[in-house]
Amino acid sequence: PAAFDAGDAVAEETDQLVVLDMGAATVAFVAEDAAPPLTVRVPSDDRDVWVVGLDPGGDYGVSAESDGDGFRLSVSEGGTLEADVGGVLLFGVRGGVAVGP
Repeated sequence: PAAFDAGDAVAEETDQLVVLDMGAATVAFVAEDAAPPLTVRVPSDDRDVWVVGLDPGGDYGVSAESDGDGFRLSVSEGGTLEADVGGVLLFGVRGGVAVGP
């Protein structure tokens, strides 16, 4: 099998996040000193989104806003979605709406 080069998948890099576009999924790695609210841009197609590096078991809210040919997702503290014990928040974007797993 061919080796995966993560550099080819980097869609966005800010002082808060490194965002990888993995085709049907987006993975956002939170910087060590960053805290919500966080903003992640994703393409317009339906996809799963993982945000890695949040507080384990923390409750988060996610909203989506149209942004040209994609969506800008805002991840904030407090809400109905819960990060797992490893601090990973999983949700989907379907038709421009952020939905739970």
